[in-house]
Amino acid sequence: MGDKNNIDWNKAKQLFAPDKISFSSQFRDKINQYPRAKTVLVLLAAGCILGFSAVSPAAPLAFHSIFKVWQSFNQRRLRASIRRFRKQKLVDVEEENGEYIVKVTSKGLTKALSYKLNEMAIREPKNWDGKWRVIIFDISNQKRNHRDIFRNYIKSLGLYQLQRSVYCYPYPCFDQVEFLRQIFQVGWETKYLLVEKIEDDETLRNHFQV
Repeated sequence: MGDKNNIDWNKAKQLFAPDKISFSSQFRDKINQYPRAKTVLVLLAAGCILGFSAVSPAAPLAFHSIFKVWQSFNQRRLRASIRRFRKQKLVDVEEENGEYIVKVTSKGLTKALSYKLNEMAIREPKNWDGKWRVIIFDISNQKRNHRDIFRNYIKSLGLYQLQRSVYCYPYPCFDQVEFLRQIFQVGWETKYLLVEKIEDDETLRNHFQV
């Protein structure tokens, strides 16, 4: 996701608040058999601490978490995920008071953040108010990596590219755009415009079916 040092982690951590992490009943039914690596990493990023005995690594895992879903994971598969994360340097395993503690690394946080951002969506109202939301940005080459990432997330939200650094959407999307530009610290270089008329907007209307 680019240079993690340029990410505003105080802002990003809002995505890992307890009320931002949920599990559908359909997924919960499958968790015993298929604990997804993505879910495990996001939970660790949310501040969950996972521990197991240093004396007997095969002993049951200890979950220090408000998320009860941990208790439902198949432990063999969970341990396999942790081993894989450790090889990928997404987690560290430290020994504390006779117990191994699994903690997410900065690289793991960056990976978890990409998962959460990919889930971001814009709610579309039933009726269009006839106005266009236009996002323009002029981000320097010094931030080109984050500029490209910011652009990719703007596209993933469904915004239409009018020009290289100009995107358009018919529905309110300020909160999502503001969140992205704060995380990647490109707020000064990015503007959100509310426009009543765009010349020759037939292509846009057809694209968004408004």
